[in-house]
Amino acid sequence: MHYGEDCKIGYVSNKINSYSFEPNLWKHFFEKYSFLAGSASVCYTKINYINGLLEEKLSNKKVKAVKSLEEAIAWISNLEALKK
Repeated sequence: MHYGEDCKIGYVSNKINSYSFEPNLWKHFFEKYSFLAGSASVCYTKINYINGLLEEKLSNKKVKAVKSLEEAIAWISNLEALKK
């Protein structure tokens, strides 16, 4: 890997458009990509926010639904895995 074997990153998804939700997506993603410390989803509609909350509940990793890009960046920046 370009950033080393022990790198950790945070992912911000800026969900401007509607999307469909696959419940097992995060489970498989985190199993395959262990470098991801967590993900924040910026949700602009009520249904996207509800989907984001569902993603939080089904994930065994750090996943957060938020309502602004600033909130997402702040949340990602405070993940313990990224401070090491």
